[in-house]
Amino acid sequence: MIRQEQEGRSQPLRAREYMPLHGIKIVTCEALLALPFGTQLLSDFGADVISVEQAAYREDSDTRWRLRTGRHKRRIAVNLRDSRGQEIVRRLAARADVFAENFRPGVVEKYKLGYEGLSALNPRLIYVSVSGFGHREVLESPLLDLASYGPIGEAIGGVAHSIGAPHEGAQAIALGDIVTTLFATIGTLIALRDRDRSGTGQYVDMSMADSLLALNERSILLHVLSRLQGVSDRGRDREEPLMTGWGSYDLTARDGRFVIVLIESSHWSKFSDVLGHPEWVVDPRIIDKSTRKAALAEHVVPVVSEWARSKSKFEIARLFQEAGLAAAPVLTPEDILVEPHFAARRMLVDVMDEYGAHLKVVGNPVKLSKIEAGRKEETARIAAPGEHTVQILQTELGMANDEINELLNAGIVKEGKS
Repeated sequence: MIRQEQEGRSQPLRAREYMPLHGIKIVTCEALLALPFGTQLLSDFGADVISVEQAAYREDSDTRWRLRTGRHKRRIAVNLRDSRGQEIVRRLAARADVFAENFRPGVVEKYKLGYEGLSALNPRLIYVSVSGFGHREVLESPLLDLASYGPIGEAIGGVAHSIGAPHEGAQAIALGDIVTTLFATIGTLIALRDRDRSGTGQYVDMSMADSLLALNERSILLHVLSRLQGVSDRGRDREEPLMTGWGSYDLTARDGRFVIVLIESSHWSKFSDVLGHPEWVVDPRIIDKSTRKAALAEHVVPVVSEWARSKSKFEIARLFQEAGLAAAPVLTPEDILVEPHFAARRMLVDVMDEYGAHLKVVGNPVKLSKIEAGRKEETARIAAPGEHTVQILQTELGMANDEINELLNAGIVKEGKS
C-alpha cells in the first residue's frame, strides 16, 4: 500500500533549474555499467533520469552497482514481463526526450519497447541502444545475436591484442563498458541537438565492438602503414611508423611504477642529464632513427631500470618534473584517494548509500565554467530500488492512489524504501 507520507510529494532530488540539461527527461532500462554510467553523466548536469528496473530486482540493483551509476536518478520497479508493466514504460517513454536500453538482443522486442513502437508514440523521442554488435534497425551485423560484455568488445575491437595479456589476477577496469557509454552519451547529445533543428528524434545505435575499435584506431593505422612500407608490423627491430621522438616508458621503481614521455630532442637532453649520462645525447645509435628503438631498449632502458630500483615512484616523477619533463607516478586507488589534483578538480565526490554510509566515488570529468563557479559541495544520495515508484506513477502518469495500490498488490510494480 502507498505510504501516506508519500502522497503528492514530489521529492525533488536537488535544485536543478540552473543546470544545462534541466528539462531533459530520460527513461532508461539499464543494467550493469555500459549504459548507466552515461546516464549518470547526464543526470549530473540536470537531466531527469528515470531508471526502470525489473520488479523482481536483478543482482546489479545491489548497492555496489548503484554507487557507481546511481547519482541523482529516480528509480521505479516494474514487472516488464507483464503487459501492464510494459504499458507503464511506454507511457513514460511517450513523455520523455530520451529512451535508453541495454537489453540483450531480442529482449526489447519481447517487451514491446522497440524503436518503431516508441517512436510512433513519440516522434520527438531519441532512442538509444547499447549492445555488443548493434541493431538491425540501423546497420545489421552478422554478429548481432552474440552475447557480449566489456571484455568481449575489447577482444573484437582489437584492444585486448594491443594491450597484451593481463598479469595473472589483474583487475578489470571496465574499459569496454566506459568507452561505449561515453560514445553513447555523445551520440545522445548530438541527436538532441539535431532534434532542435529537425523536430524529430532518431535511433542512436551503439555497438561495443565499434566503440572499442575506435579506441584502438592507432594500432590499425600502424598495421596499415607497416604493410604499405612492405614490412611486418610485428617487427621489433625497426622504428614504428608513428613512433614519436624517444618514446614513452612505463618502468618499475622501488615502490611501484612510473611513466615518462620523451618527444623532442630537448626532452632527451634533459632526461640524459637527470640520469647522469650526457653521452647519450651524441650517441650515433640513438641519433639515427633507424636504430634508435633497438639502441634504447638495449643500452638505455636497463640503466634507467637499475637507477630507479632504489627510488620511490614519487621521487622519480619529481626529479623528472623539476627538469621540465612529462613524468608521473602510476597511482594506485589508495594514492588517488589522497591525490591533491583530484580533490581540487572535484573528481572525488561524497555519496550516501541507503544505509546512511558516506563513501567517496569518482565524479564527473566534464567541467563547465558556469556550473563549477556556482557549484556547492554536496552529498549525493543513492536511491534504493523502487524508491520513486509511487512518486513517478503519480507525477508522471497522473495515476490515482487506488490504481497504484492495485498495481502494487498485483506485483506489476514494486515500492522500495526511501
